[in-house]
Amino acid sequence: RQVKGYEYRRKSEDGEAATYFSYVVPRILRAEAEKKVRDMGIREVIQEPGEVIYVPGGWYHAVLNITHTVAVTQNFCARAQFLKIWRHARKGRK
Repeated sequence: RQVKGYEYRRKSEDGEAATYFSYVVPRILRAEAEKKVRDMGIREVIQEPGEVIYVPGGWYHAVLNITHTVAVTQNFCARAQFLKIWRHARKGRK
């Protein structure tokens, strides 16, 4: 099951990151802890200086920077997979 948070966002709340981390994430975690939903495999970590986190392609993730941060990100799409990935990305934005 993928957790995008839509069902945990109230109509009066915007889609801003501050809203997501302040209100939506706590609701998701509470629902998981109270067993209202099955274990969704949510992981929370604090990345220390010098550490690297690898997020596999297709995994939903959210990042909250708690100090000044430099991020390096790379998305790769092989030419042979372009149409499939492009359609998936477009569908995910609707």
